[in-house]
Amino acid sequence: MLEARLEYLNNHVDYFVVVESNYTFNGNEKPHHLKSNLDSLQAKYGERLIYYPLEVSTAGYDFTNLEARNQWAMERQQRNAMAHPLDRFSEDTVVI
Repeated sequence: MLEARLEYLNNHVDYFVVVESNYTFNGNEKPHHLKSNLDSLQAKYGERLIYYPLEVSTAGYDFTNLEARNQWAMERQQRNAMAHPLDRFSEDTVVI
């Protein structure tokens, strides 16, 4: 899906910012899938592809306790993390 989206938008955007968490919204741990394929994507998109791997387990959430898992908190954290890679752009940059 990501590759299809990148290809579809390739001629229409200046940069792609991708934030990938090491947990699903259900609180299940997962690998950073994009990280393992990053070389091939960066060969095609170069510096236009900005990758931000999010390590949820280091952000203060306790996912070892099933009842403590909060899908809204995880979604909010990932959404907030999207702002970190945007620091490199000027204030008048349009981000969609």
